[in-house]
Amino acid sequence: MLCCLCPALGAPPPNTSWTQVGAVERFDHFKIKRRAIRITIPLGRTEQQVRATLERATRDLAKRTRASAVMVWAYRPGDQVKATYTVGLAVLAPNGKWEDAGEDAPKKLTIDLPKDGVYFRPAAKTTLGKGDECRFSESAKISRKRDAWLKSDIIAEAPKGAGGIVLEHYEKAITADFLFVRFRVLVRVDGRPIEGWVDGEVLTRK
Repeated sequence: MLCCLCPALGAPPPNTSWTQVGAVERFDHFKIKRRAIRITIPLGRTEQQVRATLERATRDLAKRTRASAVMVWAYRPGDQVKATYTVGLAVLAPNGKWEDAGEDAPKKLTIDLPKDGVYFRPAAKTTLGKGDECRFSESAKISRKRDAWLKSDIIAEAPKGAGGIVLEHYEKAITADFLFVRFRVLVRVDGRPIEGWVDGEVLTRK
């Protein structure tokens, strides 16, 4: 794990530190040298700061490896770094394209950073946490399992407006655009207490 806190030359731009997770990955194609790394970026940065971080990490990798093309996948702290990136992606390559690594063309930097991506969204747990009273903004199925929603897993359906209490919160970034959020709640349905998992989008603070 490499923590990049100091630049090779001069002072770094503010808030552009990053942490490399794992080793440099090789994606050579015949004699064409391509390298990639995965990094985590601390939360709380602006879009401009994240872009600057991605550019800095990418150019650092290019300088270290002297590869024809380099790529950086960025994640939030705590995200699974073996999956697709959850913050953004940067490529420094001929024409700015990874697949053009063997082309005799000027190198360009391209960055994929969704402006409304999960990195820039408030965490669901800051809105609803364990013990908070909640209300269903729409009718929703309740599952006995967090990750299973087959007919056999559904134990009840809470009507719109039903009130409950949050027992547990779970969130996982699947991609840079999609955040998987689930809450385990205790709610009364038809006069009986039901405990199970619901989609995070159907709950609001009571």
